[in-house]
Amino acid sequence: MVPTFSAQARTCRDLFTMWKHFDRDEIQVVFDFAQTHFIRSRAVAFIAGLIRLIENRGGAVRFKWDTLSSAVAAQLAHNGFMPAFGSRQLHPLRKPS
Repeated sequence: MVPTFSAQARTCRDLFTMWKHFDRDEIQVVFDFAQTHFIRSRAVAFIAGLIRLIENRGGAVRFKWDTLSSAVAAQLAHNGFMPAFGSRQLHPLRKPS
């Protein structure tokens, strides 16, 4: 589960705990956003870097895109995270062209 990431000190501890948990070769990770109600841009950047590290170490990452709230989906789509990591979902606030 990806927790809510705000600007609190606990957030930094949560991010580094996540890093330590995934600091292995050939790990398989599924990101589930069901418990994510808010995510700051720096947390998105941190998670993106973590994902690339996992992939570079022979691991695999999968996303449960259907667990995103509309607010978190808007944030992840707006900053390019969703398209960069394979989501074909449209930005929730934009109409298809």
